[in-house]
Amino acid sequence: MKYLKLWFKNLERPFNNSVKKDFVGRTIYFPWLYLGKGYIIESADTEARMRKVVIIYNFIWMILVLAFGVVFQNKSRFLILAMPVMWMLFHFVARGVLAGCAVSAEKLTFREHAVVLAKNMNDPALFLVLLFSLVFTGVCFWALSAMPVQTALCDKAIIIFGIFFFGLASANMVYIINLKE
Repeated sequence: MKYLKLWFKNLERPFNNSVKKDFVGRTIYFPWLYLGKGYIIESADTEARMRKVVIIYNFIWMILVLAFGVVFQNKSRFLILAMPVMWMLFHFVARGVLAGCAVSAEKLTFREHAVVLAKNMNDPALFLVLLFSLVFTGVCFWALSAMPVQTALCDKAIIIFGIFFFGLASANMVYIINLKE
């Protein structure tokens, strides 16, 4: 049971990485990180509800990735289709939870978010994520080079998306590791 609680605590980590305090000490939550506006959360109930939304969202993503990446391997293109649907669902649910919260004039910068990630992750975890990102980038390159010419465009697009996604994740992890040192 202890490990299950720890695992669910890790599903909550993206919420913790998306929060900052303003000059008054109020909690500001950025559902879309540095790409969107922040909401001032003054109620402990609102914060708890938003944490639950983030946990459920990440749990569903984990189930989808496991289902389409392991169980239904030939149907992995549906995972790409799930992305905008999941993002829209998160947007509408988050807006509902944060409806009573004031919008903050403060922004979350890319560097602030990276500093929080560097602070909240230990060195082995950072290097492990970097290693996985590099391995997945390499696997995507290999998969693209091994594809027959007549492979469906959708399958090629998924692999190219993987190259960009994991390549950017690798570059981001190198940046975060450099901030930690």
